[in-house]
Amino acid sequence: MSDNIFEQFAEMLSSPGPVNWRLAEEMAKSVIGTSPGVPDPGTFEALYRVVEVHLEDVSPLVTPTQDQRLVTAGQFLTSNLKGLAYLLEPLGNLMKRSMGAELPSPIPLDGLTPALIGMQAGSLMGMLAQRTMGHFDSLLPLLGGTQELVAANVDSFAADHELDVDQVRLWALAMERITAAEYAVPWLADYMATVIEQYLADLEIDPSVLMGRFDGLDSFEGMPDPADIEATLTNPGSLSGLLTGPHQAEDVASIRALVSFLAGYADYRLDAVAGVVTELDIIREAFDRRLSAPAPGEQMLLSLLALDIDRRHYRKAATFCRDVVTRLGEDALSIAWVSPENLPTEAELDDPVGWAARTMLDEEGLFGESGEAG
Repeated sequence: MSDNIFEQFAEMLSSPGPVNWRLAEEMAKSVIGTSPGVPDPGTFEALYRVVEVHLEDVSPLVTPTQDQRLVTAGQFLTSNLKGLAYLLEPLGNLMKRSMGAELPSPIPLDGLTPALIGMQAGSLMGMLAQRTMGHFDSLLPLLGGTQELVAANVDSFAADHELDVDQVRLWALAMERITAAEYAVPWLADYMATVIEQYLADLEIDPSVLMGRFDGLDSFEGMPDPADIEATLTNPGSLSGLLTGPHQAEDVASIRALVSFLAGYADYRLDAVAGVVTELDIIREAFDRRLSAPAPGEQMLLSLLALDIDRRHYRKAATFCRDVVTRLGEDALSIAWVSPENLPTEAELDDPVGWAARTMLDEEGLFGESGEAG
C-alpha cells in the first residue's frame, strides 16, 4: 500500500516544465466526461459556402480556405488543451521562482507548482470545452489549434435562447472564420506572450499562502495521500490570493485593449453577413448575455490575474472599428494589423481620431484620399 502511494505521489509531481500538461489532460477529461457527437457534416455544407462568399475579403487578413471542423467537446479539448499556454506557463515559472526559498513541508515545491498549474489548467479547459462553441467563444484568446466548432454547443446555444438553429450556425461559422484569420496574423502570438510576461514581471507568489492550502495533508508518516493533494489542486479556489505586488494598470490596459480589439474587430467584420444572418442583432444580444457570465474556469483565471475583461470592452472596440471606417475608410482600419504598435490603446478605443493621428500621419496620402479625421 505504501509503495503504491509513493508511486502515485511521484507520478503526480513529476513534470519537465512549468505546467504538468499530462495532469492537465487527465483532469480536463475527467471534467468533460462523455461529450455529444457531431451532426452529419452535410448539414453544414451549404452554410460553409454562404459564409465563404460573404467573407472572402476579410481585408487585410488572409481568410482561411479550409472549412471548420465539426468536433465534439472532447476533440476540441484535445486540440486546444494548450491554448492558454502563453499565460499558464509564465505563471508556472513565476510560481517556481517565488518558491525558491526552502519551506518546511512534506511536499516537494519543485513538483508542486507544475502540478498545481496543470490541474487548474485542466479544470479550466474542461469547463471551457463543455460550453464553448469555438475559438471565438472565449474571453481570452485560445491560440493554436485549428478552425473548429463544437457543433453540439452551437446547437445548444440556439436552443437555450430560442433562436433559429441555421441562423446560429451561420453566425458561428462566420465568427470562427474571422477569428481564425485574426489568430493567423504572424505577430499576434508573440505579442500576446509579451504583454502577459510584462504583466507578470512585477508580481510574486506568496509561498506561505500556497502552503496554507495543504495544511493537514501530512497524516501518512510525513507523506500526504495523493488523493488529498489532488482534491486541493483541483479546487477552483486553490490559486486565489496567491499573487502579490502591484498590478500595473498600464499592463492590464494593454491586455484588455488587445483582447477587446480582437473581439470587437470580429464583431465589426460580422456586419458582412448581416444580409444572410437576418437574426444577427438578436444573436448578438444573446451572445452578450452569455459572455457577461463567463464559464467558471475563465472567471477563476480572470480573478487570479485581476483582469477585468467583459463584453462592454468588446462592444467599445466594435464601435471603434466602425467609427474608423466611417471617418477614414476600410484601408485606415487595416493599419491596425500592420504591427502591434499600431493597435489601439485602451484610451484610443474611445478616441478613434486620436488613434488615427498617432498611427496614420506618416501614411502618405491616407488622410488626403479618405477625408479628414474629424
